Amino acid sequence: MSVTDVFDTLKGVTIAVIDELGGRGKASDHHYDSLYRAIESRQGKPTFLISNLNLDELREVYDDRIVDRIMCGTRIGMNGIPNMRNPK
Repeated sequence: MSVTDVFDTLKGVTIAVIDELGGRGKASDHHYDSLYRAIESRQGKPTFLISNLNLDELREVYDDRIVDRIMCGTRIGMNGIPNMRNPK
């Protein structure tokens, strides 16, 4: 499957879930471009973006451009829920 096939599939699905945004620190150029392309391909379609980072932290990993695109739709935030995999 080519990269174009992956993004064509992502564009065509009814609902998409993209998990672990920013989970590995500062995004590489490839990671940034891939996320940007994924968000653009899903414009106007139900898409769930999941991250343990808050918006300011996502801006540090990506930038304002990506976070602005993430924030274009409806946002549901959950704060204060403990991480059961890594209790503090």
